Amino acid sequence: MYTKEQLEELATHCRPTPGRIAVVFDEHLTKTEAGIFLPESKDEDAETCTIFAVGPERPNEPHGLQLFERAFVNKWAGHDMEIDIGLEEKVKIKVLDGRDVMCVFGHDTKVSGVQSVLKSEEDSVSQESVVQA
Repeated sequence: MYTKEQLEELATHCRPTPGRIAVVFDEHLTKTEAGIFLPESKDEDAETCTIFAVGPERPNEPHGLQLFERAFVNKWAGHDMEIDIGLEEKVKIKVLDGRDVMCVFGHDTKVSGVQSVLKSEEDSVSQESVVQA
């Protein structure tokens, strides 16, 4: 999971061209809170992601996408790459056309089997409490 600041830092390394966006895919959960292991689904053609960089809109083709929105996109669209911003491991991102976004939903929307990569403020506060203790 990444903080908003880390995604903003990532955006400084990747500036999409007109009509394109850059995303980080949400993490797939491997087990439920109750400890039940979830099977991996290899046949899903779409995934959820968080938009961290948005290129300017093309003339006569507004996409209306905004930073830090969560979206549902075709996982075969766009181009995959890895960027090193000084974290433990390189960040895997995808740059794709804004038209490849099938829908946008709220950051707090629960999607079965996935967890948003953007840490909520509650997560940050609870982790700070642990560090201070």
